[in-house]
Amino acid sequence: MASVGTVQRNMQTTFKIELIGDNLPNNHMAKIIKWTVNDFKKKYPLLFTREYNGGRRPKYGWDELLAFEIYSVYSNKRTLRKRVEWISDNSESVNYVLNNKSPGKTTLNDFKLENPLLFIEFFQYTIDLGMDLGLVGGEVVVADSTKIKAYANNFKTLSIGQLDYLLDLIYDLSFDTSKNSKWCLLRKFFFSAKLPEELVDLVEEIDKNLNQHGINLLKTALQSRENRDWAIGWLDELVDNYDGKKRVNLTDSESRKMKMKDDTSRYAYTLQTVRDVKTGFTVSQRITQEKNDKKTLIPIIDDVISNLGKTPRYILIDNGYWHIKSLEYAYLRNIIPIIPDINQSKYRNGTNATNQYSKHNMLFHPVEEYYKCPYDKMENTGIHKIKGENKRVFKSTKCPECPFHDECAKNSKYRVFYESSHPLILEMRKNFIAAVELFLYKYRGIFSEGGFGTLKNAREYPDLKRRGKQKADIDLKIEAIVDNLIKIRDHLKATLITIP
Repeated sequence: MASVGTVQRNMQTTFKIELIGDNLPNNHMAKIIKWTVNDFKKKYPLLFTREYNGGRRPKYGWDELLAFEIYSVYSNKRTLRKRVEWISDNSESVNYVLNNKSPGKTTLNDFKLENPLLFIEFFQYTIDLGMDLGLVGGEVVVADSTKIKAYANNFKTLSIGQLDYLLDLIYDLSFDTSKNSKWCLLRKFFFSAKLPEELVDLVEEIDKNLNQHGINLLKTALQSRENRDWAIGWLDELVDNYDGKKRVNLTDSESRKMKMKDDTSRYAYTLQTVRDVKTGFTVSQRITQEKNDKKTLIPIIDDVISNLGKTPRYILIDNGYWHIKSLEYAYLRNIIPIIPDINQSKYRNGTNATNQYSKHNMLFHPVEEYYKCPYDKMENTGIHKIKGENKRVFKSTKCPECPFHDECAKNSKYRVFYESSHPLILEMRKNFIAAVELFLYKYRGIFSEGGFGTLKNAREYPDLKRRGKQKADIDLKIEAIVDNLIKIRDHLKATLITIP
């Protein structure tokens, strides 16, 4: 078995290797994965204590299965069928990772489902290793999100009213198991198509209150006591995951109906990713049910600080994260959010670019605090109470004599801008303008949008393949692990030494 030990953590890192695949080059991804998994096991042996739980010796070690899971994702072998076929092809790299063993579908599936903590901790290990090797600066990070389609049928849904009705129906009828009970008569009706006269009203009520998916769940509950208990548990879980707005999806109740980039609405999750700008290393990744980014900055900040063991100086984000309480939270932790306000965002995106009278097309000068309008300047006239709220007011005294007055101010004597008087607003505007001038903000597009493009296109990951938030999180953690290991392979200046 191969193992890896780091003998020096500086500009030159040396790995000691006990076994190398004869025909695999030292920078082969199978070797990088196996060496790092072995090093991870050596550093955190307590995570592997439960693997020895059957017979005299385990047939498959968790380190072997962990390495194979990661190598499979790297090689775009994401389905169990493809992986089993890959193993049977007798590939040298696969044999190297698995130590010439051949696990079947059940072993591979059970390992992934039963060991989510192993993948979460290995993701953290890659971050720690990236910091040790100088691939993570920890000073400037980029946060962004994208929608990932859930493994869910868009049409297999129930309303909360249908769920409540079905639960009440099962509870009210199913615990009376006498031969002439309504529950037993209902079973005979659904499975023999004979409708007793005393059930006519009840069957009409069921048809009125349940769609076909609800009726199918009722049929399942009618089959046996075990099925009834399963249906009650499943329905309770669906009710618990109800978001108070949309219908509940029966195939993945934790997913939410979201608007995708192609303007379609699908059941999906939001993937929140944070990358360090030094090499694009992924330092935080979370799956959320939030449909937008507005209130997600606080958990992102907490996760980044926890994962890095330090506080970054800057976080680059787009206007979707604009939420004043979250931005205050960043400042209180000495993190400067580089974020455009809505006008700066519209200006950069070219929204209504041809209209010179749009507010976002009038350049703002943060030092003197004025907007440059086509004729003059709209200056800060102070803070005024507008509808009970303090607002910073911008206007020009030359509006009435302006030749563009009718097109700009229209029916008003003055064109006036009202803005929040919050002290951070001006500070963030200045920081954003400085970041753009210093080309710092360019890293947001490079590492966030570029990273998502790599995930969905180059890595062939269009949507999730498993149901449930935790499974979705683990699947995407593995993608982040692979991405980090590729960067370790590409950037690591290491000397590989063969031990005789």
